[in-house]
Amino acid sequence: TGARLDLKDPRFAEAEQLQLLDTHAVVAGGNGAFLVDLYSARVIDLFESRSTQADAAKVKKLWPLEDGRLLATASYGTFFSDDGGATWRAAQSDWAVLDAEGLALSPDGAWYLAAQRGLFISWSNGASWKQVKFSTRPHFAELTALAFAGDRMVMGSKAGLFVSEPGAPKQLRPVAALGDCTIAGLLVEQAGTVLVGTADGRLARWDPHTGQLDVLAVFNGACKPLAQRGPAVDVLSAGTLYSVAPGQVSTIAPP
Repeated sequence: TGARLDLKDPRFAEAEQLQLLDTHAVVAGGNGAFLVDLYSARVIDLFESRSTQADAAKVKKLWPLEDGRLLATASYGTFFSDDGGATWRAAQSDWAVLDAEGLALSPDGAWYLAAQRGLFISWSNGASWKQVKFSTRPHFAELTALAFAGDRMVMGSKAGLFVSEPGAPKQLRPVAALGDCTIAGLLVEQAGTVLVGTADGRLARWDPHTGQLDVLAVFNGACKPLAQRGPAVDVLSAGTLYSVAPGQVSTIAPP
């Protein structure tokens, strides 16, 4: 008939399959499978009456927020707790499931959460989340890490490293010096420089003010900077802990 139906539902986030069935459509993905009536816009959860094995549902990440609040991202939703985890409340969100990869607090007091396929912002200390919509070219493909270096947001992805203009998180540009490699981890140093770990094993120091990039070490596997101790940096790569100091890389013995 040429009619158009615009339907938004948080359960459609991460949808990967769409099948048209005359007057209905089936939408399926990471949040389940849903039958949509194309005339009434009614959405039916096809798995609503089916139980899930206990080990299929899991908490993926636990994050500390301000004022003692905890944020939990799980395969079945996003929740926050104000009593150390004794009780939990569901967070309001544009997407039903936030598959979080990074969390960072901006200088103006907003929390930013990097889910795999989108960026979200909360002005309510994690009680509600809104998707940040921007058109970055090239697209970041899938987010992997997040940090703030002063008033600049630094975002790791499977398509390289992106940085925002000062005080403007929606205005992102790619960092050409790192190319389109997958970013495994980020750590902001006290001096404001950013330690970047890549999936191809490079540990680099990037200065967001000058754009200078220095490779500090190269490992056999993906590396993730964990902590800074004076001039040394603790790094995790291929299940082994390393200490990277100027001119020296040494392993850290496990406890």
